[in-house]
Amino acid sequence: MRESFLQSIANLRANKLRSFLTMFGILWGIVSVVVLSAMGEGFRRGNDAVLMEFGKNVGIIWAVGRAGRRAASAPGASFGSLSMTPASSSASRACSR
Repeated sequence: MRESFLQSIANLRANKLRSFLTMFGILWGIVSVVVLSAMGEGFRRGNDAVLMEFGKNVGIIWAVGRAGRRAASAPGASFGSLSMTPASSSASRACSR
């Protein structure tokens, strides 16, 4: 065991450039993985924050009918106006019709 250790130290000293490049490559790989995972986590947290802020004052309205999703992008499509009424009053008007 001792002889193997001494031989490995001797090989490291004899091949300094190769040993340095090997250690540098290992270090470069470890740093790359850590940086990429940190960036991914940062982007995820940033997107979560943006989506949480985005969802506070946004309503999404889907087109319903024969044309479906293509109606909004079709040439000559018309857009109606919307009013800002609470959902509870809209629901009661829909039920009374």
